[in-house]
Amino acid sequence: MERLRAAGAPIHCRHPERMNWADPEGEFIYGPFPLTMTRETVRVLAGDFFISSGSRALQVFLRWLVDENPTGEGSVAALLRRYPWIPRVYEATRKKKERAEAHSFLLEA
Repeated sequence: MERLRAAGAPIHCRHPERMNWADPEGEFIYGPFPLTMTRETVRVLAGDFFISSGSRALQVFLRWLVDENPTGEGSVAALLRRYPWIPRVYEATRKKKERAEAHSFLLEA
């Protein structure tokens, strides 16, 4: 993304001050401040969780979200009080991922 931005590509971001453009891969990294939790953020983080973890359980994801990401919340309960929609978005993302995997498995067979 840094190369695109340097070349003048119109990269739109709601919070450009939160981007770390120094990443050698050119990908953005959120800083050490609380993330703005949006549905899209949860979808992206769920995808990262699926890759980095062998589990797909909601409670494991919520604990991972609190422990590994700067959400600004100190516990799973506090996170769910502030963002009660996270389980719905996570489950929808999980189901979509499982359908995609099943479809790719059928194509390979």
